[in-house]
Amino acid sequence: MKLKNEEQKNLLQDVSNKVYSIALIHEQLYKNSDFEHINLEGYIHEMVFNYQDLNTDHVIFETEINPTDLAVNIETVLPIGIILTELISNSLKYAKVGDQILMVKIQLKVSDTKFIMTYSDNGPGYNESVLNVEKSTMGFTIIQSMVRQLQAEASRYNQHGAVFTMVFEEKVSKI
Repeated sequence: MKLKNEEQKNLLQDVSNKVYSIALIHEQLYKNSDFEHINLEGYIHEMVFNYQDLNTDHVIFETEINPTDLAVNIETVLPIGIILTELISNSLKYAKVGDQILMVKIQLKVSDTKFIMTYSDNGPGYNESVLNVEKSTMGFTIIQSMVRQLQAEASRYNQHGAVFTMVFEEKVSKI
């Protein structure tokens, strides 16, 4: 709060949100007394609430969260949390258009043994440099790393705003 430089404030807020997404996993584990699985719906709702509560740029946004009520292990939810943190941060930074209320949608569906996560906003969409994987930003480099960790397939494109989809399976723990 004492920082005067906006760039430093934003950087500190980004780091804070990333740490919160990881801390939230531990909170969910203890809250549910299940130390193996985390309910994705509750986790995503808490993460979004954190963004709405701590929104320092005062960007008003609404969310529509439609995950299937399911629980996944910590090895799976950790990369998902980091991915969603990056996507929400990007939407808050770049997707606000005039007086239009920013709408963020997060959907999670199950198909056989695979999960399909779709994240979208109603902003102007990705610019060409973001869609070009070779010239990706640091945020999307982090996302790509988490996608690889999940051994998932992901794509990003524009359709009435920015859209990110990922198809993945729950990670199998090898102990």
